[in-house]
Amino acid sequence: MSQDAQHSLGLLKNYYDKIYVVSIERTRQHRLEKVKENLKGLDYEFFEGTDATLLSKEELNKIADLPRSAELLDEFFMMRYGHNANRPLHKSEIGCSHSHVRIYQEMLEKNYERVLVFEDDARIDFRYTDLIPEILNEMPEDCELLYWGYRWFDSESNLSRWKRLLIQSPIRFLLSKITGKKNLNANERYPSPYKKHIWKAGLHAGTHAYSITKEGAKKMLNANFPVVMNADQAIAYLHQRGEMKCYVTVPLIFRDDQSVPTSLNV
Repeated sequence: MSQDAQHSLGLLKNYYDKIYVVSIERTRQHRLEKVKENLKGLDYEFFEGTDATLLSKEELNKIADLPRSAELLDEFFMMRYGHNANRPLHKSEIGCSHSHVRIYQEMLEKNYERVLVFEDDARIDFRYTDLIPEILNEMPEDCELLYWGYRWFDSESNLSRWKRLLIQSPIRFLLSKITGKKNLNANERYPSPYKKHIWKAGLHAGTHAYSITKEGAKKMLNANFPVVMNADQAIAYLHQRGEMKCYVTVPLIFRDDQSVPTSLNV
């Protein structure tokens, strides 16, 4: 690792009160070397996530509101895909979401102003670490959550744009009028320019690399505890409803390692 990369990653330690890597004991020993390799140069602390495989039905019902979840999942799926979810919240989704909920709770208990959160499938894209100082300098005052990494809706192709204008937008407009529920136009799904290396978020997936402020943590706890959505769905839902200010880094500084899915969904 270059000295410039070491310096840039060190700035993250100074900027955030805590850097967490969420994982579970059941799989950590098999992933430890991979995590060390993927997050080399970062000063982080492991956070013991909620292992959904160890929870009984009664324990799941204590941390999740499944009746309310069914309603909100339908609303979110309509927002993202244009149709209802037609499925319950998965057990692994409850465990994943509850892991992040517990980080927000610890944030408030310890009075942290802002923390950086990774899952154990996150990896650094060393091509762009030299941009970290600029990103921190550009941080919006109202930023409650910053995606340092995400999936879905990064940029819109020309074909997608024409399909949206000629087909999808009219259909979604009619559906929103019929159902009374918001259906996003495609341009709302993609990031929009704000500053050079920080853009306003669209409708994204993934909680493998993001930072959150104390106010953002309060909003997430209020919206998603008891758990009603997966963690990334809850973030996107609040942002698209205008209830939380979310941004993305351009380019992405962290990506999820597709060869090793996060242990939280295993």
